[in-house]
Amino acid sequence: MRHLSLLAAAAVAAATPLPAQPNAPVPAAPDYSNDSDWLCLPGRSDVCSTPLATTALNPNGYGSTGQSSVANNPPLDCFYVYPTVSRDQGMNSDLNVSEEKGATEVQFARFAGVCRTFVPIYRQMTLGAIAAYSAGANIDSAVALAYRDVALPVAGMVAAIVLVSATVMEVRHYRQTKALDRIADQMHTAH
Repeated sequence: MRHLSLLAAAAVAAATPLPAQPNAPVPAAPDYSNDSDWLCLPGRSDVCSTPLATTALNPNGYGSTGQSSVANNPPLDCFYVYPTVSRDQGMNSDLNVSEEKGATEVQFARFAGVCRTFVPIYRQMTLGAIAAYSAGANIDSAVALAYRDVALPVAGMVAAIVLVSATVMEVRHYRQTKALDRIADQMHTAH
């Protein structure tokens, strides 16, 4: 019985986040022009491009087992921000991913079967920061830091979407103008 109690105490200690160190050094911001600052990025081997073990679910229960598919040229881009899972000691993650890979694999990697996957590595708040907040600490700067890291690649993707949309609209406008010019020319030469 004593071994069981020690084992339970060890399990609780292992699952308890380390206390956040408010004055821990903050790593430099990720540079999203570097592939290394992305956990998942199209066209490379990473946690999102690796087929996962899967089991088919049939109407009468489980079916065959196999590997999930990874699309070759999917028409969609999917962007994922992993949840707070870091057990790092500071208020924000040190950008060395470990728990983040597991969360991404479990929650997002299967989307690689239908879309191009993008997962930025960011200075998320740590579990210790959440514990500090629960104890009454001010974590505004940790929240702002994590937000800034994620806002940059999201803004980049939105800007790319807006640019493509604007280009498509401009092309449509150009084609419509040319078509109207041809119609006007035809009407003018007909008279």
